[in-house]
Amino acid sequence: MAKLNSGNFTIRARRGTAANLALATTYVSEGELAYKTDTKVLAVGDASNGKKDVAMIDVANVFTANQSIQNALTLGTASTTAGTVILKNATSTGNTTIATGNISATNYTATLQAADGTIALTRILTAIKSAAYTVGTDNAQEAYGGVIYVDTAATITLPAAVAGMSVTVVTVGAIAVSVDPNASDKLYLDGTALADGNKATNLSTAGDIIVLTYYSADGWYASSNGWTDGGA
Repeated sequence: MAKLNSGNFTIRARRGTAANLALATTYVSEGELAYKTDTKVLAVGDASNGKKDVAMIDVANVFTANQSIQNALTLGTASTTAGTVILKNATSTGNTTIATGNISATNYTATLQAADGTIALTRILTAIKSAAYTVGTDNAQEAYGGVIYVDTAATITLPAAVAGMSVTVVTVGAIAVSVDPNASDKLYLDGTALADGNKATNLSTAGDIIVLTYYSADGWYASSNGWTDGGA
């Protein structure tokens, strides 16, 4: 077995323009690194088809162009633009489709959007309200995992239900609070479907809580500590 003597060595990948590396006369072995000098892309040879004009897998395609890993994983922004990671497919002609769902982490939520594979990372939002309020008025992300604390008798109005939404309402003090859905949405209050547009009303005791999550196109599922149908 050949051995390298001690000393300083420089290992350099095969280099060439993207066009030259794609020529039939250029052979890039399976697993061999090749650097495309014009597109600034590091590629890995894939000789699985047994031809000299072998395809190469662009390592850079897993991120959007000019997007660093640090910027891609920026956390704590309310914007779904600044904190977005795009997962490109192997051909770099589109995005990999990912099923919808949520990833939870301390103080953050991440929503995978099925249409384009983006991962939107946002800090979980909380707010204290002392008057009637519509969820999402101050920040649209409140409707996606936000917690609303209410310290004065008031009605909290929900936006039209959209897949992925969830809101928690907590009362601070023995006050009367209602949660009012969109007129065309219904609440499934602790397993019982209310009429479209009917509110859920609390017990007027301190610490009443209701957790609302998107249930279906019909509206929200509401889990509470005994809230009741408050009518339209």
